[in-house]
Amino acid sequence: MVKPKRGKKKWYKIFAPESFGGVELGETPAYSPEDTIGRVVELTVPFVTGDFSKNHILLYFQIVDASEEGCKTKIKKYKITEEYLRSIVRRRSSRIDVIIDTTFKDEKKARIKALVITQGRANGSQKKAIRKKVMEIIEKEASEKTFEEFVLSVLNNKVQDQYKKELHKIFPIKIFDFRVIETK
Repeated sequence: MVKPKRGKKKWYKIFAPESFGGVELGETPAYSPEDTIGRVVELTVPFVTGDFSKNHILLYFQIVDASEEGCKTKIKKYKITEEYLRSIVRRRSSRIDVIIDTTFKDEKKARIKALVITQGRANGSQKKAIRKKVMEIIEKEASEKTFEEFVLSVLNNKVQDQYKKELHKIFPIKIFDFRVIETK
């Protein structure tokens, strides 16, 4: 049996990665800085970037390095809230889910769950063509970008805006977004 640690816990500040501006995400209590490594912090995008139009997106940061000055993190997961998903799916439209495992330029493996909402009802062959195109888009982006760069471009809607017109050629698209992007 492991003896419980004695002493007083201290509060350690948690900082976002430099690509997110290195902003302070919060604090966590621990006996030593090493005890914080591996912990995951869940926050909404406005808390990190200040953009309140993206209040429906959750970001998960994992602590990878810790010292007395604070804890450094890396992005672990991007997720859209279930409430937002329920609000965007309407009658007389098709919801097309695409799930793909891919490897990024920095050799990180990730599972990406993309979502396409059409303006009308799409038939089976149109859904299949859209799924195939979304998979091609994800593979292309993954081969060109690191995991962190990909998450940032999705947050800024660069990926969605860039490829929405291509998907629109197959069938009129209302929404092209990513439900979940997570490292393995």
